[in-house]
Amino acid sequence: MTRLRVKMWRDLWRMKWRALAIILTLASGVAVYAGVYMGVESLFWTRDSIYRELNFADLEVRFLPDDLRNLPSLSGLDGIARVERRLILPGIVRVLGKTPLTVIMTFLEAPEPAIHSFKFLAGRPFRADELDAAVIDVSLARYHGYKVGDLLDIKVGEANYPRRVVGIVLTPEYFVSTSNPTYFIPEKGSLGFVFGNINSISDTLGFSLVNDLVFLFRDGADPTAAKQRVLTRLKKLNIDQVTPRERHFSYQYVQTQFEGVRVFIPAMVAVLMALTFIVIAVNVSRMVAAERREIGALMALGYQPWRLVRSYLEASLVLGLIGAVLGLALSFGIRDLFATTSANSMGMPEIRMTSDVATMLRGMVYEIMVALVATAVPVLRLVSLPPQRVIRELPTLTSGRLLGGRVVSALLERLAVSYRYALRNLGRQRVRTAVTLASIALALGVATAYRLSLGSLDATLGTWLQNDRWDLAVDFLYPVLPERIQELQALPSVTRAEPFLSCYVQIHAGGRVDDSTMIGIDPDSRLITSNVVEGRSFRAGPERQAVLTRELARRLRLSVGDVFQVEVMTQLFPVRLVGLSWAAVAGLSIVPLSVAQEACQLPERASGAHIQAAAGSSGLAARLYDLDFVGKVLAKGNLLEQINKVLSVMIVVLDLATFVSLFVATLVILTSINLSVLENERDFATLQALGYGRRLIAKIVLTEAAVCAVGAILLSVPIAVLISIYLNDRMGAAWIQIQDNFPPLAFVKVLVPALALIPLGCYPGIRHVVSRAALASIRSRVLE
Repeated sequence: MTRLRVKMWRDLWRMKWRALAIILTLASGVAVYAGVYMGVESLFWTRDSIYRELNFADLEVRFLPDDLRNLPSLSGLDGIARVERRLILPGIVRVLGKTPLTVIMTFLEAPEPAIHSFKFLAGRPFRADELDAAVIDVSLARYHGYKVGDLLDIKVGEANYPRRVVGIVLTPEYFVSTSNPTYFIPEKGSLGFVFGNINSISDTLGFSLVNDLVFLFRDGADPTAAKQRVLTRLKKLNIDQVTPRERHFSYQYVQTQFEGVRVFIPAMVAVLMALTFIVIAVNVSRMVAAERREIGALMALGYQPWRLVRSYLEASLVLGLIGAVLGLALSFGIRDLFATTSANSMGMPEIRMTSDVATMLRGMVYEIMVALVATAVPVLRLVSLPPQRVIRELPTLTSGRLLGGRVVSALLERLAVSYRYALRNLGRQRVRTAVTLASIALALGVATAYRLSLGSLDATLGTWLQNDRWDLAVDFLYPVLPERIQELQALPSVTRAEPFLSCYVQIHAGGRVDDSTMIGIDPDSRLITSNVVEGRSFRAGPERQAVLTRELARRLRLSVGDVFQVEVMTQLFPVRLVGLSWAAVAGLSIVPLSVAQEACQLPERASGAHIQAAAGSSGLAARLYDLDFVGKVLAKGNLLEQINKVLSVMIVVLDLATFVSLFVATLVILTSINLSVLENERDFATLQALGYGRRLIAKIVLTEAAVCAVGAILLSVPIAVLISIYLNDRMGAAWIQIQDNFPPLAFVKVLVPALALIPLGCYPGIRHVVSRAALASIRSRVLE
């Protein structure tokens, strides 16, 4: 080992606590980068691998129930590998002492379907000759306690279907479920899913009734072309809904949620890299300043500058590798925490962890490169000078005037010795003070920004629902006439009932075609608030008008004022776009109720209703289920509660980011304050020799740290606001438009605990000074 390397390792050993701070900072960056990215990849891998293994449908077409014999032939369609027919009916299961549970009952032609296949977790499939047997989705078992051998009495309209549970399955179709796709929130346990034998219906009716087709495409087939061929073949059916794979709720929700999460990761990683650069650059700068004479002597003895730079880079590389390896070890824990909490928030019944070598290597390389650059900058700045200037002592720093003003200096003279010394020391080290303030402010600002963005999301969703004055959303088993709406209105405690009609349409605009769910509501609705962000809401009148969600208009390249075509059952209807809205679910076209009834060819019909209830109407939902045309009832209060549950689990993930940011801020305080303590060690020793006690020295150090912390907290507020605005904008592009919200409590929750970092970060320096003999410190010619 060369003398230069021996010197470098001795220097590293002397600055072991600084080296530890560098290692931990590097480890934090690698752990967060690799852990969160692998967590997101694990969730996508879970979804995609289960969908692949269990043959998630490429296309689903729902239509009004019809005799199987009336369906057009689907054989010979190019691009279609397989099609299966099903009958899907909503029903309820009454549980003693509880609100009736909505269930989706799917009648199958085969006990084990090839599309949306089953993974049996318990029990077995029903046999082809078993008409009273059924298998249930895992959600019924997990959230409602049903098990193999239990009996279910399912009420569908006026009919009852008693079924014996023979198996519990995981199916990709309901991997993540919601009670109402209009509200893009997963509601764990709000729906039950039961699969039975279609022969049990055929035996009762005397013919086979179906209302749902699921398709698998051939490998390499164009999904858009294959879907269009299917819809052309089925054009005579009264199609209710068309769901390609990418628009299925369980697929789209996972995709949207974690595309949104990816917005946070670059900001988190960029800040950690910036802090890593600052921590390393400050430490290396102080290290080369302390060794300035030795470095100059080596240069005078003939050591080339590149050899000196290389020795420091080698040391930085070693620290970087140690930190990266430690970070990789920690990243698996972060991955598991992130993936598990996120899966639980959405009700995913299974999670499969995956590790990505490329992601881990990227995290290591990024952090190590930052460490090398942060090391090279101060070293190159020094070795580029002539040896004589390097050897020459740095000019002694004088206190001068703290801010260049006599008034400030006069005020300082009135302060106690401890406060005066601390403030003058900060003034003498202006550059280091500014770097410390910026570093801590950046770490705290990012941690606060995550809280602000979460609060903005919570406030946006809460305001969206609270502005609507409905209490219950009711979906009917089939489109009904106005007199059935009057039955709802006549129920006790119902103060208002407004019908709506929902159906599937295709929108044509300039040669572009896209799917949409058309929802018709009363233009003068008192229960629904339009979330129009551009243009205006539609009005009643002779012209057909519509409000589209922003993402749908963007895909179709439509602007406010344009006219597009709505296609339903081969008929085209011109509609003018009058406004753009944001919504939690994609692909909505909202029109007046009369326009929807005309386009969907269901005059005077409604597929559901929004209900406003009087206070104290807790039993209204159960009474609604007594009506034979009611399929599902959604309470807005339950939806708000579920939003809070989803966000409360997300807080765990954001707490992780907050903890890392505060941890790095602690390292910055530890490094900067203790560097100041060590550089002024002989001054402190002099004060001790003059009779000043340890308490005064501790007060000096704590004052210096307190000024830095308070200044950083004040500076972190605008940083947090700006970062939160950026994150909200990115989430708006990925999901829904977020309303900026900056409640003071969000700042308090992060910034007040940060004040506890002061004594924690100062303790090692205080302990070092007060435990060392004054005479030894005065005689010492080195800083450490």
